[in-house]
Amino acid sequence: MLRYFLLEEYRRHVYLAKKFSVFLFPLYGMISTMVAAFFLPYILAIFSYVKFLNLTLIGSFLYGFGVSSFEFLGRSREKNSMISVSASLPLTPRKIYFYVFLRDVIYYSLLFILPVYSGLLLSVLYTPLIPLQVSIFTFSLFLSMLLGYSLGYLSFAVDSRWKAGYLILISLIVVYLILYLMGHLPFPVAMFHVSRSLFYLLLSFTLLFLFILLAYFLTPKEIAYSQKHARYSLPRYHRIFHNILVAKGFEDAIRGGIIIKSLFTYFFPMLLIFVFVRIINMASSRGVYNSFSMSIILSLFSVVIYSWLTVLDDVDYLKILPYNASHVIYTYILIYLIIVTIISLPFLIFFSLASLPLLIPSIGIFYVNTLYLISIAANISGYRIHSLLFNPGIVMRFTLYTFVPGVILLGASIDLNIYSIALITVTSLFMLLLAYMNLKKINEKWVYF
Repeated sequence: MLRYFLLEEYRRHVYLAKKFSVFLFPLYGMISTMVAAFFLPYILAIFSYVKFLNLTLIGSFLYGFGVSSFEFLGRSREKNSMISVSASLPLTPRKIYFYVFLRDVIYYSLLFILPVYSGLLLSVLYTPLIPLQVSIFTFSLFLSMLLGYSLGYLSFAVDSRWKAGYLILISLIVVYLILYLMGHLPFPVAMFHVSRSLFYLLLSFTLLFLFILLAYFLTPKEIAYSQKHARYSLPRYHRIFHNILVAKGFEDAIRGGIIIKSLFTYFFPMLLIFVFVRIINMASSRGVYNSFSMSIILSLFSVVIYSWLTVLDDVDYLKILPYNASHVIYTYILIYLIIVTIISLPFLIFFSLASLPLLIPSIGIFYVNTLYLISIAANISGYRIHSLLFNPGIVMRFTLYTFVPGVILLGASIDLNIYSIALITVTSLFMLLLAYMNLKKINEKWVYF
């Protein structure tokens, strides 16, 4: 059964992208890791190795938790999948979801951990790193991801039995991460990496097996999903926006659970980044990050919401209506900007309370970068952003277009003075010009579905 689950995952990604793109994506990850390793000495000149390690391992933990939450609480309930078909087989959901857990551990290790390890090993040729150091670091990264993934598996099992218990578990995870980043609680994997103590390694494996064991036995032997139908609100949205496509898009977003999905892919990571920034500022002699920096970081992660909007609907039926592809893309962009505003503005306002004069400029920079990023993503990938995720050529173009202005803005925002403000202003005007050109090209490039 595990072999068939792995085959399904492979075919799912081949369906979303060309076959060669699926295999080239890990290569892109390996090359990116090699490039990042070159800048590691410069990064460690700013942060101590322990702080860098903590942020990296927690990032890997959150990656595993986010992927598993997406898989178990979202995609696993889709129709026409191995899980839905297996309901007619003599297999309990308890075993089925355990196969799903094993499948994704294997799949994401090949997709994420192996390219990182390969890139770091190759970087030994031109960096001070040694193979043993790279191996221990990658193993710690893998173990952190595995802990996050098993905890996501456990959260699904708890949610299937007790909805309130799921919220309690999520709250405990957030509290633990905050206390850990403030130095009040240990993270066993990080402690093992720093001290090389077998006790912390054993503790990490004990927690891992405990999470998996609890998840397996808490998963019900039979799961009956209730069919919930959201209220039909299309006329109300139409009265608000006076545009039927925008109204339909909001109807799809609400009924498709975009808010819940954004909780794991945007809101939850942003909350933790906010905590990271606060802790770094407290640990530094001066504020390393300000509201300018925070607005840039927020905008970088917001594109994920656009990807959620593009998978809600099968647009083929629009071929028989007087619309072209650009109409749909512009609609997605507008809905995306509204949702991002609702989620992001409270963060920016709260973060700027200590420096209110920076609030308006920070909001302006946030929308400049957000509009620039979404114009590139929409122009390149159209109404199906999957191509952006699996086509190496598109990934390279998107990285090139976003990396240079992003680095300029982030670097200039750290130490604000008359020169950095001038650099931010010029860069922002240039980005607005490019955003306008990209948005204009959409109407010419994306005509047919």
